[in-house]
Amino acid sequence: MRYLPEVIEDLADLAFNIDSRIFRSLRDLYGRPGYMTVQYFLGHRARYVSAFRLFLLLCILAFLAIQMSMVSVNFETTISPIEAAQSPAEVTEQSENALAVIHASENLDGLPANAKTGMAAAERKVRETAKKQLAWIRARDAAIAASTAVPAKPGDGKKTLTVNGKEWDPELHPLHIDWLPNFFNR
Repeated sequence: MRYLPEVIEDLADLAFNIDSRIFRSLRDLYGRPGYMTVQYFLGHRARYVSAFRLFLLLCILAFLAIQMSMVSVNFETTISPIEAAQSPAEVTEQSENALAVIHASENLDGLPANAKTGMAAAERKVRETAKKQLAWIRARDAAIAASTAVPAKPGDGKKTLTVNGKEWDPELHPLHIDWLPNFFNR
């Protein structure tokens, strides 16, 4: 059993001391599967990196490769100014500000057709968000006047997954992983 200081020492050694044993270990591990294991059992351990150090190096390399190849994925948890508004006047003001920015951007020269489609979608989203917020404010005010429970705010606790700036729809783009059982791929 290894103690924590030894593991930390191995981590520091891995990060700052690259020698030929790492390259020899990787070459034999990928180029001649099984050879390194046989050599290890025969007692030829000095020419190879320890199993923990090799595992740690491969994990770091895998995480770096994944990070570099990954598209932009974002869990939106921010609240828009429209959703933060607490009165109908604030909702109207914030939605008009957002729509003004969209309309000003639509008039830019050389705007591609895709951008115009995206701006139309953004305009629909602003109007939909404002409509939901106004409905919630009315329901909240009615509940307060009637001394009943205030309804939950729209979107409370809802986190959306966006990929490359577009909200992911599990119905249109289901996630399917071949090696998982079918009940996971729904």
